Amino acid sequence: MTKKEICLYFPLILFFLLGIFLSFGLFKDLRQIPSELIDKPAPHFLLPSLFDERKKISSNRLKGKVTFIHVWASWCRTCQQEKNVLWQVKQIQNLKMIAWNYKDQPLEAKQFLERQGNPYDEVLWDEKGVDAIKWGIYAVPQTFVVDKHGVVRYGYQGSLNKYGIEKEIQLIIKRLQNE
Repeated sequence: MTKKEICLYFPLILFFLLGIFLSFGLFKDLRQIPSELIDKPAPHFLLPSLFDERKKISSNRLKGKVTFIHVWASWCRTCQQEKNVLWQVKQIQNLKMIAWNYKDQPLEAKQFLERQGNPYDEVLWDEKGVDAIKWGIYAVPQTFVVDKHGVVRYGYQGSLNKYGIEKEIQLIIKRLQNE
């Protein structure tokens, strides 16, 4: 093959190889939380309650019951659309629901919960997002399911929907409750 032929075919070969590598990304669910957190003890946090800043809530509360943690903010448009799905999660028996309010103003967050309703057992307030870093939280909404022993078993980035709750999250929660 001559130098001229190589120069002609090189961009075509490069384009073909790039297409192959990019196509692998089409089959990944990019909303799945990175596996570093899954099947490991939940990272420690100590955050104030949104409704009483003097009350501190720690990751020790994640033990004893399967816990559904939902990370949200009042400024998040997607979070505003999850109201009905979160009330559906609330119907699951023997489940602790914790809200993690992320980088939000307390007044706006409280007003958001007044408008949307508050299905949560506890609401954490992470004003600066410092504790969120350990959890890999970088955007909202995010969802985690933690087992009775405080181990993260599921993570999801993005908006919850009825199908995902019924076909995936409820099954995971029920399996963990029976362990």
